[in-house]
Amino acid sequence: MDRRDFLTGSMGAAVLASLPADTFAQSGNPPAPQTWDAGNVRHILPTVSDTRMLIKASFAQPLAGPPTLRIGTTAVRGRMNDTDGAYWQFYASGLQPGQRYSLSLVAADGKALCQPWDLSTFPAADSRPDRFRVLFGRRNKDESWLSRN
Repeated sequence: MDRRDFLTGSMGAAVLASLPADTFAQSGNPPAPQTWDAGNVRHILPTVSDTRMLIKASFAQPLAGPPTLRIGTTAVRGRMNDTDGAYWQFYASGLQPGQRYSLSLVAADGKALCQPWDLSTFPAADSRPDRFRVLFGRRNKDESWLSRN
């Protein structure tokens, strides 16, 4: 397995997004204040490669019609993953490697479902990045996350 396969298959972004605020208490660095407006969104699980994104999202209330994920100037129609319309996925390909994109979710009626956010694709497969970061975590018996420096 090469580094790209490992990173593509890992859920580092999802793990980081799911860490509770008290995880950082021991380090002395408080988390940034929560200023992102999640709207109707319960979860966003991103998976990226150098040219593709798969975004899975769940919503507090089922949606009547397919939502759209906007990635820069590209619009990707959602595909329902359940029978109620609360779970959707968005698959985009043909993206530029190492590019930061602005993403937004809109309902079938064009109304925003949450505040936009940024997500980057991985560097090109033949590139040599200057640095590399990995996040490892494990759960305690009480289901809380541990962090160690």
